[in-house]
Amino acid sequence: MNDFDYIEGGASKIAISTANMLADSGFHAIFFSGTDSDHCDLNENVTKATAGQIEAIKRKNKIAGALSNIYNFRSKKAFKELLKDLDRENTVIHFHGWTKILSSSVFDVAFTMGFRTILTAHECFSACPNGVFYDFKKDEICPYRGLSVKCLFCNCDYRSYPYKILRFMRMFVQRKIVRLNTRIDKVLTVSDMNESIIKPYFDERVSFVRVNNPSEYTREEKASEKEDHYLYVGRTEKSKGILDFCEAISRLKLKGLVIGSGELLDHCMEHYSSSDIRFIGWQDKDVINEELRKAKALIYPSLAYESFGLSILDSLFLGTPVICSDVCGGKDLIKDGVNGYVYKDLADLLEKIELFESGKLQYREAREEDFIPYSRDHYEKKLISQYYDVLKMRS
Repeated sequence: MNDFDYIEGGASKIAISTANMLADSGFHAIFFSGTDSDHCDLNENVTKATAGQIEAIKRKNKIAGALSNIYNFRSKKAFKELLKDLDRENTVIHFHGWTKILSSSVFDVAFTMGFRTILTAHECFSACPNGVFYDFKKDEICPYRGLSVKCLFCNCDYRSYPYKILRFMRMFVQRKIVRLNTRIDKVLTVSDMNESIIKPYFDERVSFVRVNNPSEYTREEKASEKEDHYLYVGRTEKSKGILDFCEAISRLKLKGLVIGSGELLDHCMEHYSSSDIRFIGWQDKDVINEELRKAKALIYPSLAYESFGLSILDSLFLGTPVICSDVCGGKDLIKDGVNGYVYKDLADLLEKIELFESGKLQYREAREEDFIPYSRDHYEKKLISQYYDVLKMRS
């Protein structure tokens, strides 16, 4: 289950690839989404069901959109209609993304009807109203506990305080009325950082298990020669660190390539027009794959918590070193000075890039067995074992 039936981010990518993988392996995979798009990325052998809606924030009637974001009754009705004919004893509902369209109403249906449930914690929406524990007004990590009084009065939303109140109300319903953090059977985490942040917000009876995100690439897809530029892949938003990337590349007079779009794209293109940075907008996965293979290094400069960061994993699979910030869960994969660097702030990023330029990175690819926990085969086996386990837990 996921808001989108097409790839619009990391969570959707994993949700869709998981459904395709399960269907290819002979399981009856049903994908319930908020959208019913004409560019769906699901395979033909996946059974598709949908609430047939758009993002709550994009609805013309803003009041109706806000109310549906808190608790979406249309999604609830559609999901209930789907579940009524399914066998509770042999069905697992796997939740991925729900905050943009579906809302916690879909959890409410699953809990009430007695289905077994698993949540992959791609982000921190089970613990923080804005999902990343980041104060977008101060541009810093938020120190407050999600849903606390201090959280309520903190104007942290990147849009406005009314939007923060909306998100706070959404989480209040999710936590206190639907009781997601108490009633979910199992939570799958994707990094050490991811688990350490959200686990304190869940009931002790909820089981936590690490299931690593898989890479879609293979070790054989490495480039024979690297090009002379650093790569950024992601939304061009401040919390993603795009300004730090551009500033670092510009100051050091290096070459950079930015793949992505967002609110700061035009600003960056204008402000760094004299720098040797190319902006090519968002690209399909084939282009991203090729650029990940060819780049001198990937820079992953997020300022807000990132539960994992799929492009970090993909880069390493393709033999490309990574320089990432210390608030990315994907830092677990970085062996400092061996396959990349982890840095703290812009000054540290500049230092790490200079180290990289000096040739002091003693680059060694990880052993083949180090990549096994992030392979698709390993992911499939571990995920299916969790499905069977959660069915036994409540039998």
